[in-house]
Amino acid sequence: MSELKLSSSPPSLPSPMTANSPGRQRTQREDGSAVEPELRRYCEYFIRVLKAGFGDDKQITARIFHETGQDQLPYRLVAFELNQSSPEQVRIDPLQGREILTELDALNRTWLSTGKTAGGSIYHRRVVRIYDYRDKTPTIFVIKPDAYRYWTRSMGLYDADEVATDFISWQTTRDSTQPIRK
Repeated sequence: MSELKLSSSPPSLPSPMTANSPGRQRTQREDGSAVEPELRRYCEYFIRVLKAGFGDDKQITARIFHETGQDQLPYRLVAFELNQSSPEQVRIDPLQGREILTELDALNRTWLSTGKTAGGSIYHRRVVRIYDYRDKTPTIFVIKPDAYRYWTRSMGLYDADEVATDFISWQTTRDSTQPIRK
């Protein structure tokens, strides 16, 4: 009869927490002829949910802030503009990294101006939604890490549900001219 021997270390199992996990990979800026494929799908599903809840006649567009330089930021930024018509439902806005940092800084000032900064600046949070008016257009800014798992279609569905809930509570609890944050 053979003897059962235990090794000093357990066998290695694939871990979903490894850097090679698909969900932890960075989003693709370009995939062949497609620009921003993951963020584009995220935006399409986000818009689909808002239109399903508030009416298909509502004009909602998405703007993806696309880095054009070699240096990629650790965060991604998209904006959903309400009551805004555009020939494209989702448009890509190519910007240099410095221009995106300027936009993030402006959003951080908006975030901090709400007076509810117990969680710190936007740079200390994983996921941020900022509701603001830009050029008299209600705009929802979404800032998330540059990891595929944050920009899937299912996250677009989930985030849009959260925004719809925020709209309902916003209408009953706040003056709509003030930016809110989540």
